[in-house]
Parts: sequence; C-alpha cells; structure tokens
Amino acid sequence: MIKRALVLLASLTAMSSFAVTPAASAEEEPTFVFDGGGWGHGVGLSQFGAYGMVLEDPTITAEQIIEHYYQGVTVGTISTDTVAEWIATEEMPLWVGLFQKEATVTFKPVGGPATLCYGGNEEPTCDLQAQDGEIWQFQYFSGGCELARKDPEGTYVGQTGVLPCGGSVTPASPDIIIDMVNISTQYKNGILRVRIPPTEIGLHAVWQTGIESYVRGIAEMPDSWGGTVAQAALEAQAIVARTYAVNRATARTRPPETRPPLFTPQRENSCWCNLRDDIYDQVFNGWTGESKKPNSALAATDTAGQVVLFDGSTAQTYYFSSSFGETENVEDVFVQTLPYLRSVDDHWATGAAVGNTFARWSVTYTASELATRLGWQRVDGVDLTSSAPGSRVRVQGVDSAGTAISKEFRGEDLRSPLSLLSPQITSINGAGATAGVPNFMDIDGSVHEADIVALAQLGITKGCNPPDNDRFCPDDLVTRGQMAAFLGRAVGLSMGADDDVFTDDNGSVFETDIERLWVARITRGCNPPDNDRYCPDNPVTRGQMAAFLGRSFGYTDAGAGDFFTDDDLSIFENDIDRLFVAGVTKGCNPPDNDRYCPDESVTRAQMASFIVRALTGS
Repeated sequence: MIKRALVLLASLTAMSSFAVTPAASAEEEPTFVFDGGGWGHGVGLSQFGAYGMVLEDPTITAEQIIEHYYQGVTVGTISTDTVAEWIATEEMPLWVGLFQKEATVTFKPVGGPATLCYGGNEEPTCDLQAQDGEIWQFQYFSGGCELARKDPEGTYVGQTGVLPCGGSVTPASPDIIIDMVNISTQYKNGILRVRIPPTEIGLHAVWQTGIESYVRGIAEMPDSWGGTVAQAALEAQAIVARTYAVNRATARTRPPETRPPLFTPQRENSCWCNLRDDIYDQVFNGWTGESKKPNSALAATDTAGQVVLFDGSTAQTYYFSSSFGETENVEDVFVQTLPYLRSVDDHWATGAAVGNTFARWSVTYTASELATRLGWQRVDGVDLTSSAPGSRVRVQGVDSAGTAISKEFRGEDLRSPLSLLSPQITSINGAGATAGVPNFMDIDGSVHEADIVALAQLGITKGCNPPDNDRFCPDDLVTRGQMAAFLGRAVGLSMGADDDVFTDDNGSVFETDIERLWVARITRGCNPPDNDRYCPDNPVTRGQMAAFLGRSFGYTDAGAGDFFTDDDLSIFENDIDRLFVAGVTKGCNPPDNDRYCPDESVTRAQMASFIVRALTGS
C-alpha cells in the first residue's frame, strides 16, 4: 500500500503543470492559439454536409439526409395527429418579428391597394386605404401613434391624429406586395401587424403568414446549390426549416383556449411574435427571398407539409453551416439531451468539392486579451481537456475577484467571448486533448475542485453518471459501498476473498471492492460482534472515514491526542487524532477548527479531498 501511495504522490506532483505551455519566449507575453473547424453551433443538420452528401451521391434523397443527421427520425406530414390543432388548421399561424422597438414602421403597397387599420389592437379603425406605390408610416410618440402618408414633396403628413398604438396593413389580394421600406425587403401572402411592447418604447413590425409562405421565404442555403447540382440538399433544408418553425411557434404561442392574449407579456415586450427574422431563429426574406431564390422556393413547394418526426411528434431540428468533420451531441451545446441529436459523421462538410472556407480556422489571443474576454484579472495556462466533438477547455488564472481559479469551459461557452466560429476546438498551441483530464461540468467553484480533478486523473473516479460521466455529483453523500471502491483504487487493492464474506452485498456493484477491503483488514463489517453485514448503502460518516483512511494508509501516530472538542465520546476518537497528525484533516469549523463533526455524513467532494490529502500527505 505504501509503495502505491508513493507512486500516486509522484503522479500528483506531475499533474500540477498540466496546462499548455504558452507559445512565447520568457520576454514575450504568452499567446494561445485556438485551432478548430466549422461554423455554427454544430448540432443537427450540417448545411455544407448535406450539400456534400448529394455531390458525392446524386441519387440521395432529402429524407436520407435528414435521417443521417437526426438519428431515429422519420419524415411525415403536418396534421392534427403530429402538431397542435391550431398550427395545423389556422391559415396564418406564424407571426414573424421583422424588427423591434423602432420609432417608425414605413411601408408601401406594390401591385394594388391595402387596407390600413389603426388606433390600437383590440378595436381598431379600418377606414383608410394605401394605394399602389404610396408610402405610409406608423409613427411612435410618447403619447401614442399616428399613421402618416408621404406627400409628393417627401413630407409625412399625419392622417389620423395621435391615437393608441397598434394597427395592421392588409393587402387587398394575396398577390399584392408590401414593401418594408425600413429594411428594404418585400413580403406577400400575409398581413403586416404593428404592435407596441407593453412596458417598453417603440414599435414592433410583425409579418403574419402561413407556414408554406414562410418556408418559401427562408434564406438559409445558397440557391446555387439547387437545381441540377444538389436540389435534395435544399429540400432537406426546407423540411428542417418547416419543422423548426412549427416547433418554435407552438412553444411560443398561447393555445386557443387561453387566448387572448396571443402571447405572454414577455413575448409581447420582446417582439410580439412566435418567430424572429434573424440568425437566432431563421432568416426570413419573404417575397424578396422567394423571388430571388427559385430553387429554394421550389424545394419548399415540392416538400409542402413535410416535417421531421420522432415518436410521432415534431423533432427539434437544429441546423447550422458546417462542422470540423463530426456534428455535436446536443447536450454539449444546449441544455437538453435528445436521443436523435447525436454526434454523427460530417466529413462531407470538409471536402474540397463543397468549397467550405471555414472547414478549418485558427484564432490567437495573448494571455491579457484572453483574460479581458473572460472577465478575469489574469490567465496563466490553457489546456484542451477534450477535443471536438464535445470540446472542453480548462483555463487557469485569477478571476475578477482576485481568486486563483482553474475552470473548465465547454467549447460553446467560449464561442461568444472568444469570437470563435464554432464550439469545435481541435487543438490549443498545437496540442490536442490532454489524456486523463476529467470533464466534470458540476464542480466549478467548489472548494474541492482541484482534489476532484486529481482524483479523476488518477483513475480513482470516473464520474457519477455513466456512460457520459460528465458530472461528479460533489454534494451527494458517499455510501460505504462507494467508499470501498474509492479506497480500493487509491491504495491498489486487488486480492479478493475466497468466500462470500457479507450477507447484504450480494448483487451490489461494489461486492468485489468490499471483499478486497475485508481481506486487507480495512473493514470488519457494520454489525459487531457478528459482523456478517457491510451495510453498503449506508452513508459514510466523518468518524468512519477516519477509520477507513487510517487502516488504508497505516496511520498509527495519534500524537498528544484530544485535538477536537466533539469526539471525546466517539469510538473513532483515536482514528480522528491519527488523521489530524497525518495532516489529512484540520477540522470542520474553520477558522477555529476545534471540532471534527464525527457524526456528519461525508459528501463525494469531501471524500475527494480526504483521499488526495492522504495520498500527498498534505
């Protein structure tokens, strides 16, 4: 056991310098070079990948592309069996936020007139008409809104007086276009809604439209990819975009039985919409996009009504531009875990045929630049603990409060502050992922973090949620069964018992570890004098921990004894004193530390510190 402890002590000493050596000489400020690949969050359908799939195999279908990037899904149709009834039956269920909180909303009918409503949302007046080519404007004032028409001299002349805000513009027929002058984009097959946020200032411009008109106006893939080149890729994009819109709109709109209002106050303040025209939802260019991208519009028409389904309901169809060669598991980027959003092969996105200029990228920061972007005082070292997919980066330095820190970030956590094109980091300063460095996402800020990391690097723990093992569960209590496994790995126990020693550990995953502990005379049982039970599911107390560690590491020196005021009646008092002399514990009530709290249960984080101190002697 002593030899094993010495070997681990050497390993722990070596671990203290695991951070990547900065790419600089002693006289220069350290720099850190982040290499990676792809553009976007990396979850779901890769647009360049879909394009490359069709270039490689022109017979491939949109359905096959989708079934590759979304594992276990099917392609079905919109119906009351697959989506909410209102989304399936309403003529124009989508409210698309074009822009928000502006002082004016300027528009022009093209190809015919439009009816103008004004004076509020509930009971508007609808007695005005904008003629073909006329420019009108909703104007916001502190006391309300006015509808104005632009005269030949270029002056906006009020037509209504200042009234409550809110109104609409309804074309006389579906073929009439509404030209949104503010954003130089045209729309048709819908109604322009103008709304005011309940507790903020300015005007929201919203285009209410149907699902298919919306999908025809999506501008998310180059139209040149379609036609005779790779039309199936555009068809896959249309199906995925339609599914995304249905999912988002359903989640953000109040069901009919709870209306009015249509949206929550928070949504009304934000945009008064169930979809946004931006990169955070989908870029919707309306008739401008539909007319300028005929291949994309055709893909939408040819796949009308088709959506991605998982277990009979619409799937969450995230998509992005490209990856470094593999997509991401959804939980490494977003919050939820979904069985169909798993990491899959995406080598097509990096092939020469697709012309992806972001297949590989590199970004360099000095230590001070990195610290500024993270909001820290200083950065001392950076280490790639897990390469893409699922990149993890550990940064060491001093945080904004002046505290020395070693913190692990997901690649996605660094994408915004470091302006990375994707979360997919493949090396730092030319070095790949450091083997054996854990990726626990629930230990940041713990006073035991360094000891937990050390315990994992030594192979004494893998985590608490197999098979992912990306959590340590630091606040969970340690059971006697778990303690047997931890100690067995720490001191290198390998000899098991010939007989079934205890009656209550049969079937326990820790049975072999418990028997090894008994052979090594580290445990006798939990029910003296019979001691035919081990009680594997009972939590370990701090007093019991002292006995376990003392027997495991051979502590015999109790010093002067009586170091704590609360263990005088404990059967573990001598074990506790030996632990104190060995430097493994100081107490449980800093800064006084005159108590040990022998009857309190030990958490997994505390256990990590106990074992690491026992191994290092400090």
